[in-house]
Amino acid sequence: MSYLMAAPDMLATAATELQGIGSALTAATAAAAAPTTAVAAAGADEVSTAVAALFSARAQAQQALARQAAAFHAELVQTLTAAVDAYAGAEAANAAPLQSLVHHARALVDAPTGALAANPVAGSTAPGLSGARAIALIMGPSGFPVPPTTYLNAVNWLYVQVLDQGASVFPLTTPEGLYPITGVNSLTFNVSVTQGAATLNNAIQFLVGAGNHV
Repeated sequence: MSYLMAAPDMLATAATELQGIGSALTAATAAAAAPTTAVAAAGADEVSTAVAALFSARAQAQQALARQAAAFHAELVQTLTAAVDAYAGAEAANAAPLQSLVHHARALVDAPTGALAANPVAGSTAPGLSGARAIALIMGPSGFPVPPTTYLNAVNWLYVQVLDQGASVFPLTTPEGLYPITGVNSLTFNVSVTQGAATLNNAIQFLVGAGNHV
């Protein structure tokens, strides 16, 4: 997959500079047109006349090429300016939802109890629920056997509710050991993962058996 990063301010500056360069080239070409496309013969003889005609023809061809280059340059500036507007519009369109997401995430961290009241979280073991319900089991990061409240709320609102609105979130206690990073008395990574996977599997089987969607 390819990624593209664009800075509208830099693109706008480049477009302005290119437009200035184009204007300078157009002015220089126009100033050179009269003295180069109508070269006077140095004398009345045929050779002087032929040389003057040759130089004039060359200058006229150069003027034609300059006009083509100016048209291409103007099209490039126009395309770049349109790109600036497009990227700026995309940034403006994406800014509002991102700001709303950041605001909501900060609210979760600053006031976790309010989020819990709206979406209660059960105990640390797999709940004995029956009936078709959507349930998300959340495990803690390394060193946190019981997922912290702020962590649960953030995962719930930023991911679970986005993917499956109305789903219930429940913490799942797992070893989450990573010896020696999580302490000399903690489990090694392999043992911790094995026990955690077994706990998760048992919880899933229990809830699915009760008719829930996990």
